[in-house]
Amino acid sequence: MNLRFKKKVSAIFLGISILMNFSNYYATDMTSEAINNNQEYSATEDYEQMLISNSKDSEDIDFEAEQNSNRYIIKYIDPQGDKLVDSDKIVIDDSFEVITINDETTVEDMQNSNDNIEYIQPDYRLYLCEKKLSDDTSAKGDVDQVDSDTDDTSVDIAHGEDKTENINIIMIDSEGMESEITEQPIVNKNPVVAVIDTGIYIEHEALEDSIWTNSNERENNKDEDGNGFVDDTNGWDFVNNTPIHYNEKQIVDYSHGTHIAGIISGNNENIQGINSSAQIMPLKAFENGVAFTSDVIRAINYAEDMGADIVNCSFGSNERNAALEYAISNTAMIFVCAAGNNAANIDDTPFYPASYDCENIISVAAMDGNNLAFFSNYGKDIDIAVNGASAKSSTPENEYGNSCGTSVSAAYVSGVMADIIAENGNSDIKTLFNILKDMAVESNSDDPRLSGMAVLELNYTSSLMSEEYETELYTDSDDTYTTLNISQISAGGYHSAINVNNDAFIFGESNAVNGDFYWGDEDFAAPGHKMFESGYPTGDPNSFDPSSFIVKKVSTRGDHTLILLANGIVCSLGANQYGQLGVGYVNGGITDGYDPTLKVLGLTNIVDIAAGHQFSMALDSSGRVYTWGNNKDGQLGINSTYPFYTTAQLVEGLPKIKEISAGHYHALVKSVDGDIYGWGRSYNGALGEQSLDACISPVKLDVDNVDKAIAGLDNSFFIKSDKTVYACGANTYGQLGDGTLNTRTDIFKVGIDNVVDVSASFSTIFLTEDGTAYGCGANGFGQLGIGSTATAVRNIVKIPGTYTAVSTGGSHTLFLGDEGIYSAGRNQHKQCGFEDADGIYLTPTLISSFSKDAFKVTNVYVDNTNNKLVVEGTSNLYSSIDARIIIGYTYLYANSTVDNNGIYHLEYDISSLSKGRYSFIFEMYHEYPYKLRHSFSYNPLSDNVAAEYSFNIEKDKQYILGVNVENIENIKDKTFTVTVDSEFLTLDDVCAQTTKKDVSVGGVDETDINILSVSASQIKFKTNKSQANISGIINMLRFNAVANGSTTLKITAE
Repeated sequence: MNLRFKKKVSAIFLGISILMNFSNYYATDMTSEAINNNQEYSATEDYEQMLISNSKDSEDIDFEAEQNSNRYIIKYIDPQGDKLVDSDKIVIDDSFEVITINDETTVEDMQNSNDNIEYIQPDYRLYLCEKKLSDDTSAKGDVDQVDSDTDDTSVDIAHGEDKTENINIIMIDSEGMESEITEQPIVNKNPVVAVIDTGIYIEHEALEDSIWTNSNERENNKDEDGNGFVDDTNGWDFVNNTPIHYNEKQIVDYSHGTHIAGIISGNNENIQGINSSAQIMPLKAFENGVAFTSDVIRAINYAEDMGADIVNCSFGSNERNAALEYAISNTAMIFVCAAGNNAANIDDTPFYPASYDCENIISVAAMDGNNLAFFSNYGKDIDIAVNGASAKSSTPENEYGNSCGTSVSAAYVSGVMADIIAENGNSDIKTLFNILKDMAVESNSDDPRLSGMAVLELNYTSSLMSEEYETELYTDSDDTYTTLNISQISAGGYHSAINVNNDAFIFGESNAVNGDFYWGDEDFAAPGHKMFESGYPTGDPNSFDPSSFIVKKVSTRGDHTLILLANGIVCSLGANQYGQLGVGYVNGGITDGYDPTLKVLGLTNIVDIAAGHQFSMALDSSGRVYTWGNNKDGQLGINSTYPFYTTAQLVEGLPKIKEISAGHYHALVKSVDGDIYGWGRSYNGALGEQSLDACISPVKLDVDNVDKAIAGLDNSFFIKSDKTVYACGANTYGQLGDGTLNTRTDIFKVGIDNVVDVSASFSTIFLTEDGTAYGCGANGFGQLGIGSTATAVRNIVKIPGTYTAVSTGGSHTLFLGDEGIYSAGRNQHKQCGFEDADGIYLTPTLISSFSKDAFKVTNVYVDNTNNKLVVEGTSNLYSSIDARIIIGYTYLYANSTVDNNGIYHLEYDISSLSKGRYSFIFEMYHEYPYKLRHSFSYNPLSDNVAAEYSFNIEKDKQYILGVNVENIENIKDKTFTVTVDSEFLTLDDVCAQTTKKDVSVGGVDETDINILSVSASQIKFKTNKSQANISGIINMLRFNAVANGSTTLKITAE
């Protein structure tokens, strides 16, 4: 049976004579192709050439095969036979040894000199399957499809709490009693999951009850259990041949393994792993994301010897690697293997160990909602897919972070398998795998890469979804039609950055968008350029496949921009003359493609960013601060006078930091204890009373009770807990607001109260609790928005309007209000968002493309008769609308003119969709900031819900058919049709649960059923029940069997 058809309608037959038939039918259907689809292994010539074999039939081997190092693994035929004599060799086990060879002829000589050598292969390097986020093109359009709605009739195959409507057929025995199915007893067992990875921070608060302990070993410098490993109380480090010991300098290296462990078995208020009772065995074989095969094999051997049940393998490579295959296949453990992050078909380009044809391997792909994650490998050789788009989990030093990749997916499945083993611990591997298969469903995505793939649905794994990611992608927003959710504004020197709908838009000076080496000199008015969006192609618009990130924050100052993504990665764009982009070089060309963004090197788990003038800052989840770029005034704080750094540098000597702020030439940070530290240019008083012209290392400032510290143009502002403001530093343009132009080295109280935010550059804007903005400082171009161009405003003045955010740049200011974004000041590079480069705006002026009235959605509905999704709305800015909806990998396009009343009407053909509930993204494309996340229910009139089953019957026996429903609303609108083969079954009673037998067409007394029609082969009826939601048997029909054999029964509901 086709699983997609089964997804649509389900039926359950219970009865003494046919229960086993249908139980088996379900089991084989759910498992036949969904998981057990690995091809039978047959060595290829390419594979044979990777090995130096003693086979008499082998040809001469070209030793320029791909080798990762001069390390080689020797596999012996007889583990107890003759071995090579080499004092430098590494013994893996009785079958394998590692040798170092620098001369190819030596390998062949060794092969020929010992008949006990089966083969010699390179000690291949293996790589972690963490997502290469610099390549990330994750589409926020990947959305959830739910398989029912309030008007649907469909099937519930999901796990956990689900309100999906069901219609079931229940065959009942002659006593009217349903057969019972006995559940398997739960086996009390805490499964052990060996995590072969980068190491695990075993002291983590979320893992304190989950780390495996070797009960036969103590830390006393003795090998008490005689396993060859001294003090291996909590696993082993096979890279350094030591017990697992975390070093704070290895925080990045240990992050991956710690994150994987938390997904499997983390357990506290911050995260909940899949199986909190599972014991994690930490086995470190990777360093800097790479491992030798020999170290992985040693880890596998250790895991088996120490009683592990499952091995999590979030790694792999494209090398066939016979030694690793042998090590895996010759154990009784289950290996859960990541399928890889190359977006490749592993049927064509195998990825090992996931591609090995071993009975104890589960290969795992990554899902993003109901769709294959853009980065995930795919293919028939993959067993199962599960969420891998974003997961919150543990990171070193009791911190938490988000990550994505098939490594995340593998960890999910390792946790699920631990659950299965805990309840079925005495079962063999095949039985355990079948249980996993039965928990999965076939993907209902239109993506051909998911065809036939088994999927563990999201509701089983959602407890670890990144809350922010889950909110952005899966929130059902039926109660709102908001298309312009502006969360942040940031004004730079001559450009602006906006975070709207979690997309980044940049407008203004072209060099600030794409540097000096790309595109040309055309500046951009609002809405500007949308980051992480492919350019609109010429030709067929249906070929347009956008890709984007979830933007958490944007930060600008000067002529570059930083963009923080929700997954903790930082991207940068703009000028790079001092390395402020953090990409390892100064200046330089931008990568090919439409997006001029680059990934800042070496940063993960970042929670905040700050762009200074030609330098940058970042804060990670552990409270560490990183800086890069211009360092002429010590603004990087790294105790160095070298003028610039092109990669992120750790600022040492700080406690755990909570907030960061980058000024023009200095930086401020706030610790978790509330202390303020600063560094950089200090002769102007920006750091208070300092004796040095520049502080190249952090110094603690003499100010307390600070809620927020803001670094400006050679000055600093401190908002205290009582909402008063203190300041110090340069006052060249009156930006301190004290009525003078005098520099202040003392930290003094500014004459304004109830302040919730300050933006400081050449001008200073204070935002108060009631939304009123006040300003002082440079105003030669009207950037204060006070209606004049007074050059230096020394006293604080009120700005018209009310706002929720402010940001001041070089000669312009942005204001965020209820109606959208406003700007004031000079527009020579279109940084105010307007087309007139000669314009000067003396008061805050609404930017039309970021106005709430520019594009509105007023209605979304489905025309089931014509199979159309209709979107209606208004626009006061555009004369025509080109917009698309994105449903997973399906892109639908429509356009509409805007009439004289500002109304548009868009229709999307959804006839290719099956009945169900769909979440979707609606947006104008390409570079427009209007986006709506919404959902709709599709119930095409021609789409009847149907199930068809064959079963065996015995002549002269009676069979009662119970029509059972679950969670069906508006049941009065449903017409049920039961069709039988009259050569095998004849109708005995159309309403078997009643006391009065009336088979005539029309109402049936004492029931809630209306019989609409009856024939020899078909009964059609409706129910009178009007409950809002109903579950249970709604009608019973009794049949007489008139022949032996197999017959078919069909039920539809429409």
